[in-house]
Amino acid sequence: MKIIIMRHGQAAYAGLDRVLTSDGKREAECTAIKLAARLKITKVYASPKTRAQQTAAIVCSKLKGDLYTPITLPELTPAGNAALALEEILATASDDDHILLVSHIPLVESLALYLCPGMMPPLFVTAGALIISQNGELWHPEAFISPSAEHALT
Repeated sequence: MKIIIMRHGQAAYAGLDRVLTSDGKREAECTAIKLAARLKITKVYASPKTRAQQTAAIVCSKLKGDLYTPITLPELTPAGNAALALEEILATASDDDHILLVSHIPLVESLALYLCPGMMPPLFVTAGALIISQNGELWHPEAFISPSAEHALT
C-alpha cells in the first residue's frame, strides 16, 4: 500500500474558503501528471475546503483508467486529526491501494509524522506530494514530488 500526502495548490489570500489561483491550478496539474506517470492511484480523499477539492479534482482529471470522484473527509482540514483521518481511510484500504490525501499545512506534516514517526517531514510546498510506502507493519517515505522537482527519499 502507498499513501500519497499532498498539499493543495497555491490559493488566493482573501476569503474564508479560499480558491486556487491560476498558478495553483498549474502547480496541481504538474504534480498530478508526475503522480499519474509514477502510480496508479486507486482512491482520492480531500479536505472539504474548496482549494483542496479543486486540487483533488485536477489530480483526478489526470489519472489513467477509471473516472475518480474525490471522497470528502472532514478530518483532512487544517485543524483535523491525523490519527482519526488515517483510521477512517485505512479501515477500508487494501494492500494494493495507492491512496491520495489532499490536505493542508499543518495536517500534511502531522499525517507524515503519524505514519513515519521520527522522520523529518519535507517542506510541503504548494501542490507538493509525499509518497509513503508500507512494508509489513512499517511505513517509510519513498519520494517527494513537487511541481518543479522530484526527489527519492529511500
